[in-house]
Amino acid sequence: MISGILIGTSTIPFPPWALFFCLTPLIHICLKEKPIKVFLYTALTFFIASIIGFFWMAHLLQKFAQLNTLISYIVLLLFCFFHHLPIALGLFIYSKFVKLKGLSGAMAVCALISLFWIISPMLFPWNLSINWVYGNFRGFEFMDIIGASGLHSLTVFVSGFVLYSIYKLYNEKNAKPFACVALFLMLFNGLGYLYGESKSFHKNEKTISVAIVQPNIGNMDEAIHYAFKLTDT
Repeated sequence: MISGILIGTSTIPFPPWALFFCLTPLIHICLKEKPIKVFLYTALTFFIASIIGFFWMAHLLQKFAQLNTLISYIVLLLFCFFHHLPIALGLFIYSKFVKLKGLSGAMAVCALISLFWIISPMLFPWNLSINWVYGNFRGFEFMDIIGASGLHSLTVFVSGFVLYSIYKLYNEKNAKPFACVALFLMLFNGLGYLYGESKSFHKNEKTISVAIVQPNIGNMDEAIHYAFKLTDT
Protein backbone atom coordinates (compact mmCIF):
# COMPACT_ATOMS: atom_id res chain seq x y z
CA MET A 1 0.00 0.00 0.00
CA ILE A 2 2.83 2.39 0.84
CA SER A 3 4.57 1.76 -2.48
CA GLY A 4 1.30 2.26 -4.36
CA ILE A 5 0.70 5.60 -2.65
CA LEU A 6 4.32 6.70 -3.21
CA ILE A 7 4.19 5.82 -6.92
CA GLY A 8 0.80 7.44 -7.44
CA THR A 9 1.65 10.67 -5.61
CA SER A 10 5.00 11.00 -7.40
CA THR A 11 3.44 10.97 -10.86
CA ILE A 12 2.16 13.96 -12.86
CA PRO A 13 0.39 16.16 -11.79
CA PHE A 14 2.01 15.57 -8.37
CA PRO A 15 5.63 16.60 -7.76
CA PRO A 16 7.98 13.57 -7.99
CA TRP A 17 8.86 13.73 -4.29
CA ALA A 18 9.27 9.95 -3.82
CA LEU A 19 10.56 9.11 -7.28
CA PHE A 20 13.80 7.53 -6.06
CA PHE A 21 12.36 5.34 -3.30
CA CYS A 22 8.74 4.74 -4.33
CA LEU A 23 9.35 1.03 -5.07
CA THR A 24 11.50 0.35 -1.99
CA PRO A 25 8.67 -1.09 0.20
CA LEU A 26 7.53 -3.37 -2.64
CA ILE A 27 11.06 -4.69 -3.29
CA HIS A 28 11.36 -5.44 0.44
CA ILE A 29 8.13 -7.47 0.27
CA CYS A 30 9.45 -9.40 -2.74
CA LEU A 31 12.58 -10.39 -0.80
CA LYS A 32 10.83 -11.37 2.44
CA GLU A 33 7.41 -12.83 1.67
CA LYS A 34 6.10 -16.08 0.18
CA PRO A 35 5.27 -16.20 -3.56
CA ILE A 36 1.49 -15.81 -3.19
CA LYS A 37 1.96 -12.77 -0.95
CA VAL A 38 4.46 -11.32 -3.41
CA PHE A 39 1.85 -11.64 -6.15
CA LEU A 40 -0.98 -10.15 -4.05
CA TYR A 41 1.07 -7.28 -2.64
CA THR A 42 2.52 -6.41 -6.05
CA ALA A 43 -0.96 -6.40 -7.59
CA LEU A 44 -2.20 -4.24 -4.71
CA THR A 45 0.72 -1.82 -5.12
CA PHE A 46 0.03 -1.11 -8.78
CA PHE A 47 -3.73 -1.19 -8.29
CA ILE A 48 -3.45 1.69 -5.82
CA ALA A 49 -0.92 3.52 -7.99
CA SER A 50 -3.17 3.16 -11.05
CA ILE A 51 -6.24 4.45 -9.21
CA ILE A 52 -4.31 7.56 -8.19
CA GLY A 53 -2.83 8.01 -11.66
CA PHE A 54 -5.89 7.16 -13.78
CA PHE A 55 -8.77 8.49 -11.65
CA TRP A 56 -9.78 10.64 -14.62
CA MET A 57 -10.62 7.60 -16.73
CA ALA A 58 -14.09 7.18 -15.18
CA HIS A 59 -14.99 10.73 -16.17
CA LEU A 60 -13.58 10.10 -19.66
CA LEU A 61 -15.74 6.99 -20.09
CA GLN A 62 -18.86 8.88 -19.03
CA LYS A 63 -18.13 11.76 -21.40
CA PHE A 64 -17.07 9.95 -24.57
CA ALA A 65 -18.16 6.32 -24.19
CA GLN A 66 -21.56 7.35 -22.81
CA LEU A 67 -21.29 4.85 -19.93
CA ASN A 68 -23.27 5.43 -16.78
CA THR A 69 -21.44 6.28 -13.57
CA LEU A 70 -21.47 2.78 -12.06
CA ILE A 71 -20.22 1.03 -15.21
CA SER A 72 -17.51 3.62 -15.77
CA TYR A 73 -16.11 3.09 -12.27
CA ILE A 74 -16.25 -0.68 -12.67
CA VAL A 75 -14.26 -0.38 -15.89
CA LEU A 76 -11.79 1.90 -14.10
CA LEU A 77 -11.27 -0.64 -11.31
CA LEU A 78 -10.82 -3.50 -13.78
CA PHE A 79 -8.31 -1.46 -15.77
CA CYS A 80 -6.35 -0.58 -12.62
CA PHE A 81 -6.24 -4.25 -11.60
CA PHE A 82 -5.10 -5.67 -14.95
CA HIS A 83 -2.90 -2.79 -16.12
CA HIS A 84 0.27 -3.91 -14.28
CA LEU A 85 -0.69 -7.53 -13.62
CA PRO A 86 2.24 -8.92 -15.72
CA ILE A 87 4.65 -7.42 -13.16
CA ALA A 88 2.88 -9.27 -10.34
CA LEU A 89 2.95 -12.54 -12.33
CA GLY A 90 6.65 -12.11 -13.15
CA LEU A 91 7.57 -11.47 -9.51
CA PHE A 92 5.46 -14.45 -8.42
CA ILE A 93 7.40 -16.75 -10.76
CA TYR A 94 10.71 -15.28 -9.58
CA SER A 95 9.76 -15.69 -5.92
CA LYS A 96 8.59 -19.25 -6.55
CA PHE A 97 11.69 -20.53 -8.32
CA VAL A 98 14.62 -18.19 -7.58
CA LYS A 99 14.35 -15.67 -4.74
CA LEU A 100 17.88 -14.40 -4.10
CA LYS A 101 18.78 -12.47 -0.96
CA GLY A 102 20.55 -9.22 -0.18
CA LEU A 103 21.78 -6.87 -2.87
CA SER A 104 21.69 -9.51 -5.62
CA GLY A 105 18.06 -10.27 -4.77
CA ALA A 106 17.10 -6.59 -4.77
CA MET A 107 18.78 -6.09 -8.16
CA ALA A 108 17.06 -9.19 -9.59
CA VAL A 109 13.66 -7.88 -8.45
CA CYS A 110 14.44 -4.46 -9.95
CA ALA A 111 15.45 -6.07 -13.23
CA LEU A 112 12.18 -8.02 -13.41
CA ILE A 113 10.06 -5.00 -12.50
CA SER A 114 11.83 -2.96 -15.21
CA LEU A 115 11.54 -5.72 -17.81
CA PHE A 116 7.85 -6.44 -17.32
CA TRP A 117 7.03 -2.75 -16.96
CA ILE A 118 8.59 -2.07 -20.36
CA ILE A 119 7.42 -5.10 -22.37
CA SER A 120 3.86 -5.26 -21.01
CA PRO A 121 1.08 -3.42 -22.91
CA MET A 122 0.61 -0.25 -20.86
CA LEU A 123 -0.58 3.27 -21.54
CA PHE A 124 2.54 4.94 -20.12
CA PRO A 125 5.38 2.42 -19.72
CA TRP A 126 7.83 5.33 -19.33
CA ASN A 127 5.95 7.17 -16.58
CA LEU A 128 8.86 7.13 -14.10
CA SER A 129 11.26 8.66 -16.63
CA ILE A 130 8.88 11.47 -17.62
CA ASN A 131 8.80 12.53 -13.97
CA TRP A 132 12.50 13.38 -14.22
CA VAL A 133 11.49 16.01 -16.78
CA TYR A 134 8.52 17.19 -14.72
CA GLY A 135 10.68 17.50 -11.60
CA ASN A 136 13.53 19.10 -13.57
CA PHE A 137 16.02 16.44 -12.51
CA ARG A 138 18.59 17.14 -15.19
CA GLY A 139 19.53 13.49 -15.58
CA PHE A 140 16.69 13.43 -18.11
CA GLU A 141 19.16 14.92 -20.61
CA PHE A 142 20.61 11.42 -21.04
CA MET A 143 17.36 10.12 -22.51
CA ASP A 144 18.71 10.76 -26.00
CA ILE A 145 21.37 8.12 -25.17
CA ILE A 146 19.65 5.55 -22.96
CA GLY A 147 16.06 6.29 -23.97
CA ALA A 148 13.02 6.81 -21.79
CA SER A 149 12.99 3.09 -20.97
CA GLY A 150 16.61 3.22 -19.84
CA LEU A 151 15.98 6.13 -17.50
CA HIS A 152 12.81 4.43 -16.25
CA SER A 153 14.79 1.27 -15.42
CA LEU A 154 17.53 3.30 -13.74
CA THR A 155 14.89 4.83 -11.47
CA VAL A 156 13.65 1.38 -10.49
CA PHE A 157 17.20 0.27 -9.63
CA VAL A 158 17.72 3.35 -7.46
CA SER A 159 14.79 2.18 -5.30
CA GLY A 160 16.57 -1.17 -4.97
CA PHE A 161 19.80 0.47 -3.86
CA VAL A 162 17.85 2.58 -1.36
CA LEU A 163 16.46 -0.64 0.15
CA TYR A 164 19.96 -2.13 0.36
CA SER A 165 21.12 1.08 2.07
CA ILE A 166 18.32 0.76 4.63
CA TYR A 167 19.35 -2.84 5.34
CA LYS A 168 22.99 -1.83 5.86
CA LEU A 169 22.03 1.08 8.09
CA TYR A 170 19.64 -1.02 10.19
CA ASN A 171 21.78 -4.15 10.52
CA GLU A 172 25.30 -2.75 10.55
CA LYS A 173 24.83 0.94 11.36
CA ASN A 174 26.60 1.62 8.06
CA ALA A 175 25.51 4.81 6.28
CA LYS A 176 28.01 4.55 3.41
CA PRO A 177 25.53 2.97 0.94
CA PHE A 178 23.12 5.89 1.53
CA ALA A 179 25.96 8.31 0.83
CA CYS A 180 26.78 6.41 -2.37
CA VAL A 181 23.18 6.61 -3.59
CA ALA A 182 23.02 10.33 -2.84
CA LEU A 183 26.39 10.91 -4.53
CA PHE A 184 25.31 8.95 -7.61
CA LEU A 185 22.10 10.98 -7.99
CA MET A 186 23.97 14.27 -7.57
CA LEU A 187 26.63 13.25 -10.10
CA PHE A 188 24.10 11.89 -12.59
CA ASN A 189 22.00 15.04 -12.46
CA GLY A 190 25.06 17.30 -12.48
CA LEU A 191 26.52 15.54 -15.51
CA GLY A 192 23.10 15.65 -17.13
CA TYR A 193 23.03 19.41 -16.69
CA LEU A 194 26.50 19.77 -18.25
CA TYR A 195 25.58 17.40 -21.06
CA GLY A 196 22.38 19.31 -21.78
CA GLU A 197 24.19 22.64 -21.87
CA SER A 198 26.82 21.24 -24.23
CA LYS A 199 24.39 19.98 -26.87
CA SER A 200 25.03 21.59 -30.22
CA PHE A 201 21.51 22.85 -30.80
CA HIS A 202 21.99 25.35 -27.96
CA LYS A 203 24.75 27.03 -29.93
CA ASN A 204 24.38 26.39 -33.64
CA GLU A 205 20.72 25.95 -34.50
CA LYS A 206 18.30 28.77 -35.11
CA THR A 207 15.44 29.38 -32.71
CA ILE A 208 11.96 28.85 -34.11
CA SER A 209 8.49 29.25 -32.66
CA VAL A 210 6.23 26.21 -32.88
CA ALA A 211 2.48 25.97 -32.33
CA ILE A 212 0.84 22.61 -31.66
CA VAL A 213 -2.88 22.30 -32.35
CA GLN A 214 -4.81 19.47 -30.71
CA PRO A 215 -8.42 19.27 -31.85
CA ASN A 216 -10.86 18.33 -29.12
CA ILE A 217 -13.93 17.68 -31.23
CA GLY A 218 -15.91 15.95 -28.51
CA ASN A 219 -15.55 18.85 -26.10
CA MET A 220 -16.37 21.38 -28.81
CA ASP A 221 -19.57 19.56 -29.82
CA GLU A 222 -20.61 19.47 -26.19
CA ALA A 223 -19.90 23.17 -25.73
CA ILE A 224 -21.94 24.08 -28.83
CA HIS A 225 -24.81 21.83 -27.71
CA TYR A 226 -24.77 23.44 -24.26
CA ALA A 227 -24.75 26.91 -25.83
CA PHE A 228 -27.83 26.10 -27.96
CA LYS A 229 -29.60 24.78 -24.89
CA LEU A 230 -28.96 28.05 -23.12
CA THR A 231 -30.22 29.96 -26.19
CA ASP A 232 -33.39 27.87 -26.37
CA THR A 233 -34.01 28.48 -22.70
